[in-house]
Amino acid sequence: MKYASVQDIREGTSFEEVSYSMSDAKIEKYNLRAERWIHRITNNRFDDEIESEILMDLQRAVILIVDYLWFHDQPDVLEESLDPIQSERIGSYSYTKDKRDFMRDGFGNPELDSILESLKVVPAVNFFSISGPSRRR
Repeated sequence: MKYASVQDIREGTSFEEVSYSMSDAKIEKYNLRAERWIHRITNNRFDDEIESEILMDLQRAVILIVDYLWFHDQPDVLEESLDPIQSERIGSYSYTKDKRDFMRDGFGNPELDSILESLKVVPAVNFFSISGPSRRR
């Protein structure tokens, strides 16, 4: 089940390059990647989902993840993310790159992170237990 169409992504993206320059086939690849991220993060496939609010959240999440993936696939951003230097000192000036823990901190987009958090499957807790026979004397 597609959560967002190519047209939805073109209309909802923040990047003109995605909206106007990218082929439908490439957008479709980003769409599939985004859906797989949603499935992994939420631990849910939403195959039988019919609730319109959840479907709208899934569509928005796909669009935001496509933006994220496209941005991070750009050569200069990709090169910087693979750079092993985490801190540098130049004369009296120094800096340290902030290394985010994705699994802990999420995407860094409050809208997307809150959508994904609301879609996560929370396992049910069973308060009942069955024990074997007791040994009374």
